Amino acid sequence: MIIRPEIADSSINYVKAIYHSINGKIESSWKKENGKLIVTVAVPVNSQATVYIPSTSVASVRLKGDSQLRLKKSVDHANRVEAELGSGKYQFEVIGFANPN
Repeated sequence: MIIRPEIADSSINYVKAIYHSINGKIESSWKKENGKLIVTVAVPVNSQATVYIPSTSVASVRLKGDSQLRLKKSVDHANRVEAELGSGKYQFEVIGFANPN
């Protein structure tokens, strides 16, 4: 599955979407808070996802919690950082996020 959140202009600060798949609930949300963008993703059991996080730099993206997850600059999608995820719940913080509009 591919999760690629599109961040709305400055008048919208929070979005959440849930889809009930055959393997369980897929969740994606984002929230703008104090100059940061917080992206939360839940991948159901026996599933994998590629997540494209809105950021121009890998260094500005932090994964909450202790993880060996490797982030990389997306080759296919401009201004995105890519993460390959297995099942579980993940929260990313983009430091110094600027509204796109």
